[in-house]
Amino acid sequence: MPAVQRLALFALARGVDQGQTQHAYAALKGFDPLLRLSARRKLRRSLSRARLMTNQQDETHHMRLAFIELSGRTLSADFDDVEAVRAEQASAAVGLQPPRRGPWLSLGGSCFVVFAVVAAVVAFRITRPFDPRATVAGQVFAKDVPDFVVALSHDDSAKVEAARARATGAAAKKALGDPVVQSLGELLVATEGFRTAGLEDRKARDHYELNTAGLNRALAQQGKPYFVDADFVGTAQVVSPILLGFYVQSEAQVQSGTASDRVVHLWRLDKLNLNQNYYGYTRPSTPAAIVLLDQIESDLVRDVLPALPATETMHLVDEETEIKNPPWVEKLNLRGAKLVREYFAAVPEGRDASVQKVGELLARRRALVAKWRTELAGLGHVLVVPERLVPEADYAEELSLRVPRAGLHEWDALHDELLTRGHLAAFERLRDHYVASVERHEVQHRLDYRRDLVPVPLLLAELLGVDNPLDAPYGTRAARARDEMSAFLASVIDSGPSPALELALMARHAFAKHSLGNAYSYAVLAAFIGIARELKIDTEELLRGRRIRREHTAALFLALTARPPEQIREAARRFYKESYGQALPAVKTTSSKKNTPWRH
Repeated sequence: MPAVQRLALFALARGVDQGQTQHAYAALKGFDPLLRLSARRKLRRSLSRARLMTNQQDETHHMRLAFIELSGRTLSADFDDVEAVRAEQASAAVGLQPPRRGPWLSLGGSCFVVFAVVAAVVAFRITRPFDPRATVAGQVFAKDVPDFVVALSHDDSAKVEAARARATGAAAKKALGDPVVQSLGELLVATEGFRTAGLEDRKARDHYELNTAGLNRALAQQGKPYFVDADFVGTAQVVSPILLGFYVQSEAQVQSGTASDRVVHLWRLDKLNLNQNYYGYTRPSTPAAIVLLDQIESDLVRDVLPALPATETMHLVDEETEIKNPPWVEKLNLRGAKLVREYFAAVPEGRDASVQKVGELLARRRALVAKWRTELAGLGHVLVVPERLVPEADYAEELSLRVPRAGLHEWDALHDELLTRGHLAAFERLRDHYVASVERHEVQHRLDYRRDLVPVPLLLAELLGVDNPLDAPYGTRAARARDEMSAFLASVIDSGPSPALELALMARHAFAKHSLGNAYSYAVLAAFIGIARELKIDTEELLRGRRIRREHTAALFLALTARPPEQIREAARRFYKESYGQALPAVKTTSSKKNTPWRH
């Protein structure tokens, strides 16, 4: 038996005799320092595993379980049977001898240890996962600028100046370059001016947005993979500017006619309390089409990829409606999953066994979380549903005393499999297809911003009750619905091998209760009706009466998505031209660049 294992077992036996884990750790004293360090680590890990095995809270019982597991034996009794575990541990401890005392191992291996430590440090630096927040440049946008924003909102001048000094100091200049730090300093001044002037001062707001664009140009020119977006919350009297920091995972330059646009795929760096519950966005003042990878990953792991196995569904309605489960919901969710499977079957990656396995693992995770949520709700607890492929919290640790051990073991096992290199690569290939859909949507917004006055399409105006299609000022629901319908149709038309995935993603805006009545829901509804009419599908039942009912929209969606993908795409192309007075502009990627991947 290895010396480390014997020492850890000897310490556990001492702890069992004394009845406390502190005596187990104390029993390690006097042994070789290196041996003691390894045994302490093994002891701690075995005790941690033992606590997950049983519902008993007795320290001695935990040490006995750890002893049996560490000795390599299989427990024949129930994990919670104190007397049976006592007997088996006593039997396993018979004849146990500790390794001999003394520093012989340390003295004999001191040179080796020095070499190993140096090699380990070098290997760690080479192989550790990349994290932009661990770099000086990343800290500027992950911590220093957010600290400035928070201090400014609290009118804390001392903290404002301290954060400014860090964000524009010597370390930042060395990491980012003088041009970037100079632009950042000008943006921080403009941010203060905007807060002081308020929303009614258009000049101060323009200055704030222009300086943000200037900083992003400087970052791009210096080849720094960071991006800052300017936002704000508040009222006309009190405004709080917000500077959001991002890491640029990849970017591309796209062209349509003579127009060229930058597209950035971003991971959020800051921890500011502003939740972005959309997959991408852009504004006339924003110097790029923005794709948000955090939100895309969340949607993939929670809703889209768990629908890949043949027996699964995709949730297209809100949770409240799911619980009520009216008759039309099941058919809708089954069709949503079918569309997801059809899309990924149409791309080469969809036939990869690793891709199918990722879907199966995420479906199992979704089912496990749903089960836990039900069980914990009965105990008065609320489980936060994981949003990321790598869960944000240590669920096995936090739920160790609240859910059955078998579920926790399954949770750990499926993540061990999910995070293997092959499955991670498969997940990222699937994510790229989703990203392409969001990218085309946001690029269309950039193209539409350059057009002259665009009337609200007649069908959309009819649904919204807009009397004058030319009267839709920027920011109004009618203008936003007009722009969103254009972008949704662009994604359907230019959606790679099949429009199926885009149709499933769009549908949620039309069926989720909290979305009804907003610009997105009207844009999707109009798109579905327009495409259906081009396909000669009857839409009169949907529009009959004063109120559009979701069950009628569901019937239309089922009829529409029963048609072949190419028919749907061509119908969308015709409807776009009729609605916007021109054919959908062609878009091509002229260059692209990938930065160091950040998996977190």
